[in-house]
Amino acid sequence: MNGGISIVVRNLDSIIRLSEAYAKIQLRDFVNKDDVKRAVKMVLKSFINTQKGSIGRNMQFKFKRYLTINEDTFDEAFTILVKLFKIAEPVDSIKFVEMSKFNAECERMNIQNNTF
Repeated sequence: MNGGISIVVRNLDSIIRLSEAYAKIQLRDFVNKDDVKRAVKMVLKSFINTQKGSIGRNMQFKFKRYLTINEDTFDEAFTILVKLFKIAEPVDSIKFVEMSKFNAECERMNIQNNTF
């Protein structure tokens, strides 16, 4: 092996399914590059966490670029959604957030919907 990790079809299938799940969470019918990056990060972190002490730390260092992805935009959008949910008026004991309000707030904060 040349400084990598062995990967099997099961791992690739997990990455595909996780990527699809991230897309669905964001109500998209397609998977984008960031979904795949998040899935790779999750699978890799899970694998590294199963390793003992120095091996895990060594792997964490080697794969650092795959473990640090920018999720700031997603976090900002999620914060906006939580804020709008808190101030939403319940209808029949259920709270709704109007997409138009969410989009307007994202636009005001200079967050494009296709970036998260």
